[in-house]
Amino acid sequence: MYEQYSIKGFDILSVSEDRSVAEWKDGILIDGLESWHHIYDDYNRISSLYNVTALPHMVLIDEKGKIIKNKISLSQLETELEKKFQ
Repeated sequence: MYEQYSIKGFDILSVSEDRSVAEWKDGILIDGLESWHHIYDDYNRISSLYNVTALPHMVLIDEKGKIIKNKISLSQLETELEKKFQ
């Protein structure tokens, strides 16, 4: 979905709570996720802010910073992106 919609303005910000910075960086490379932005949240501040209770957790935010959907599933994300960019 990133490759399909990034040219239209869609972007991803990944927030990680891995046990160490080294594991986090290795994971990005191993999983081939270098295309988008990543943050290491070592004190879980971001997950507290968005009431994250399980991982993975996705939040869809519009270009103005408004949350469109919190705890969005992959199928819901695909539907929302199709609506937005068709």
